Amino acid sequence: MKTLDDHLPERRQQLRMLDFVKLKPLKGVGYSRDHLRRLVRNGTFPPPIQLSDSRIAWLESEIDAWIMAKAAQRRPWTEGGPRMRQPPAQDRAARQARKKAKAADGADKPEAQPG
Repeated sequence: MKTLDDHLPERRQQLRMLDFVKLKPLKGVGYSRDHLRRLVRNGTFPPPIQLSDSRIAWLESEIDAWIMAKAAQRRPWTEGGPRMRQPPAQDRAARQARKKAKAADGADKPEAQPG
């Protein structure tokens, strides 16, 4: 039978508070304060908890849930995911194919005669 002490580490992580300064290094959330306020206002980011008149923090478990929800929304490369570079191997192959096509295209054209 588990005692209260057995559940304590889980409970601590669920109740851990992260202030603005810790969001980026611990969770990779590098948004500015203003952008976070906009996201909270729009309902797309967990609201902070007011700790004092001048201090706010977020529950780590809510930030983790937000990150997992964002990860679940992404689409694979083949389904037209975010507009970013292809994975390195595919990007390299595409560059090599363009280079070969350009070289072959240049070989078909006669060289210009100096005039």
